[in-house]
Amino acid sequence: MNFKQLFLSSILLLFTVNCVAIDYDKYKKRKARQQVSVLEHAKKAANDWEFEKADKLLKQAQNMAYAPDKVEAVGELIGKQRFAKSEKERKEREALAEKKRKERLARKRQQERENQRRYSSSNSPGSSSSQLDYVMVNFSSTCGFALCSDKNLSISGGPGSFSPSFSGAASGAIHKGYNGLAGRYNWSAQLDNKTCSGSFNLSGRKRNLYLSVYDNCSDAGFNEH
Repeated sequence: MNFKQLFLSSILLLFTVNCVAIDYDKYKKRKARQQVSVLEHAKKAANDWEFEKADKLLKQAQNMAYAPDKVEAVGELIGKQRFAKSEKERKEREALAEKKRKERLARKRQQERENQRRYSSSNSPGSSSSQLDYVMVNFSSTCGFALCSDKNLSISGGPGSFSPSFSGAASGAIHKGYNGLAGRYNWSAQLDNKTCSGSFNLSGRKRNLYLSVYDNCSDAGFNEH
């Protein structure tokens, strides 16, 4: 190979290497731009709480391996948004539980007021305690700081007969039977998903009877007045 041929070969080799270098540089820039686009889509998915999509896009960006700092930043964003969603859902659950608790309490108090109003005409000071023809019964439970959902009060035994205020109620009235009201009665009621039961002696000389239990069904008070 003469000098001229060697010189031309060298020039061609240098040109080829330079072209390859230029093409590779363009390839890297194109891939870097693609990674930025993928990361932007991942950020949007995270902010929209579409975490399955965000995780998939983040993994795709990690496989490109051009900007690890940006990939890490998007990963942190996904984690923060996932935590934010979890906190929002937790607060919503707590707010809903508190709302339901207040609604149950309001219904119970309303029922007590309604029972009192319904029979107020028979509860005058001049009425004789020995001539009562019914006794109002109210059942309640104590569940720590919460309020159980009391329902389905049932009373049997004794000379009187029980009728609930309405279907499924935790209150009602024991009406005088052939042998009066006084006697021993059995009761049962539902606390949330638990059924409690017991018995009590009724004098029949007081207009109102209050039965109260704890959430483990133990007696929390029996009061006639």
